[in-house]
Amino acid sequence: MLASLDAKDLAPERLASWQACLDETTCPTILMANTSPYDMPELRLPLGGETLTKPISRQVLADTIKRQLGLTATSKLPVPQTALPKLAAADLPRVLVVDDVASNRLLLQELLREAGIMSLLASSGEEALALAQSERVDLVLMDIRMPGMDGEATLEALRQLGGVWKTCPVIAVTAHAREEERQRLLSCGMHDVLIKPVDAKVLVKLLSQHLALTLPAPRQGNGGTSGMAPGESHVEADGELAVVDMQMGARLAGGREDLARKTLTLLLESLDESEASLDTAWQAEDEEALLDAIHHLNGACRYCGVPQLALLAETLETRLRVQGVAAVGSLLNELYAAMGRLRAWQSRQA
Repeated sequence: MLASLDAKDLAPERLASWQACLDETTCPTILMANTSPYDMPELRLPLGGETLTKPISRQVLADTIKRQLGLTATSKLPVPQTALPKLAAADLPRVLVVDDVASNRLLLQELLREAGIMSLLASSGEEALALAQSERVDLVLMDIRMPGMDGEATLEALRQLGGVWKTCPVIAVTAHAREEERQRLLSCGMHDVLIKPVDAKVLVKLLSQHLALTLPAPRQGNGGTSGMAPGESHVEADGELAVVDMQMGARLAGGREDLARKTLTLLLESLDESEASLDTAWQAEDEEALLDAIHHLNGACRYCGVPQLALLAETLETRLRVQGVAAVGSLLNELYAAMGRLRAWQSRQA
């Protein structure tokens, strides 16, 4: 028997009922618990079995099942034939992309399409919840910080729908790669964590693992979508960071210049709204609203080559999170100036 336990199941008041359930089993049990090995409470397995703590790779799970079935390490388990080219369109895997930034949704949609996967797009947690009640979804890519219902609240609301939503894989997509943040997201019920800027190879690996499919590898150039590395150039002749660098943009967009141009267009179209949101939050001294606004702008810069604005947006968001609103005034003015230079670049292209 396979049993999956989330954080709520591991609460002391629920452990007794789980133990009673395990005591009544008639076969070995594999427990899969959404916690670290150090935090796993003691649960007896009367007829034997094993306890695994998430995240659990397919290989680890397969090896565990083989041991419990008495198979050798080289024994083959039956594998369903799920080659994507043979699937009808209605049977293709369907991934729900939830992100409030249009360029993030666009990039993920394109990477999913190249992998042979259909995508549903939601710009908010509320929109995702509405789609979940009317559409078949096999996996969710969930942004974490969104206005209104954030990623964690959306996950909880989806789980409360019951049925397939109790176990549907949900992968957090976040720009914050600190290990404590990753562990927190896993403990709240996320199946995995994908770091922005999204690396296409990592995305395909996670999708293959959680959808139990063999997906085509990203085309050449899609694997290097990491952001600007420390010391990386992207400078103009005067020594300043470039306002626009299409080569950098193409690399960030998975090797696709056409996609980089689309995400740049989306950023340019959103500049006025972003500046208005930043200014309104600053004038009101509303730190949460200011963080929402700069986080949105930072996300919009991630997949197009705008080194000046991207660096300022990332620096401002980090400073705001660490030092608070009082420490960002001068940097906010620099950000506005960089937005002005980007608008001037756009005017020169006309």
